[in-house]
Amino acid sequence: MQALKFGFGQSIPRKEDEPLLRGHGRYIADVEPRDTLHAVVIRSPRARARFRVDAAKAREMPGVRLVLTGSETLDVGPLPCTVELPTTVLDVPPYPILAHHEVRHVGDAIAFVVADTLERAKDAAEAITVTWEDLPHVIGAIEALKPGAPRVWPERPDNIVFDVTLGDKTATDQAFAKAVVSLTLVNQRLVANYLDTRGVVADYDAAHGRVTLTLSSQGPQSIRDVLVQVLNLPAEKLRVMTPDVGGGFGTKLFPYREYALAAVATCHAADQLAINRTRSCDCLRTDRCRAFGLAARAGEHGARRYRPNLPPRTDLPANRKILGSNCTDCHRQPTTRSSFISEINLQTAARRGYERRTHLRCPTSGPDCCYAHNG
Repeated sequence: MQALKFGFGQSIPRKEDEPLLRGHGRYIADVEPRDTLHAVVIRSPRARARFRVDAAKAREMPGVRLVLTGSETLDVGPLPCTVELPTTVLDVPPYPILAHHEVRHVGDAIAFVVADTLERAKDAAEAITVTWEDLPHVIGAIEALKPGAPRVWPERPDNIVFDVTLGDKTATDQAFAKAVVSLTLVNQRLVANYLDTRGVVADYDAAHGRVTLTLSSQGPQSIRDVLVQVLNLPAEKLRVMTPDVGGGFGTKLFPYREYALAAVATCHAADQLAINRTRSCDCLRTDRCRAFGLAARAGEHGARRYRPNLPPRTDLPANRKILGSNCTDCHRQPTTRSSFISEINLQTAARRGYERRTHLRCPTSGPDCCYAHNG
């Protein structure tokens, strides 16, 4: 029988291996133009505080092309929450690309500096004066759920985005009436430590009014679709490209603040600019994952116990991201309080478990060159 040219089970020649194995890959740092502007993001060292920025000195420094604060970016839309749930209203607060008057988590972006060299951009960032007025804050998701906990957004009644229940609570409670094993686990917070740090190169074509962003991502189309909303641009006026990517682990899927900031800045400066993260900055402000608590119980039905490989019932917060905390793990996406919709397999039938999910209020951020500015 003649082998099929295409079809299941047929080997597919790989085209990408040779340049990568021979060291000819082109990552975000390789596509950065030699003569380009450089930018840094200034970030808050406070968990929650009011602040005032004085950038007059920085704007007068040699080589500085642009300094943006929250006041100059009010006409740019906030980064949206990209999660939707049917029949559930998500009370997600706005998340501007630069904080205006108040920060709500460690690492919240407060200013953006563009200069003709990276060193001059850093010098200008250090010349900016920030005055802080600390406000009450909360550390940790469980603490944020307690009555009387400081609210990240004072105009909201609590720190919860939404609370939803799934499944048959009565049947599940009956099934777990005899719990034989219980366990509480904490999955630590972690950051994806890929080889290729995130970065972005921005270019503005003034003749056609078109912005091109080249960035290390896991999905340029989805990032573009979000950014055109933030920047209020027609889709044909924003091009997002991704070269070779040296790892992502899910964290490069999201649109980060510096992507929108780079697009705004390249239009203002009418020149190319680049933001290339250091390893320490990547570990500081790339979207985090995990960091959840899990309380699990295994029960029995008749003489037969539940097998330990079955999903347990969960009751404690999971994937907790608290905006007004000293932890730097805040996300745009609402995050789950409990982690499973359990399938509880009984002796004679399968019943769907009951789950209550409480999502905490939390936007995100992500710098490239970062400064925790103490003023």
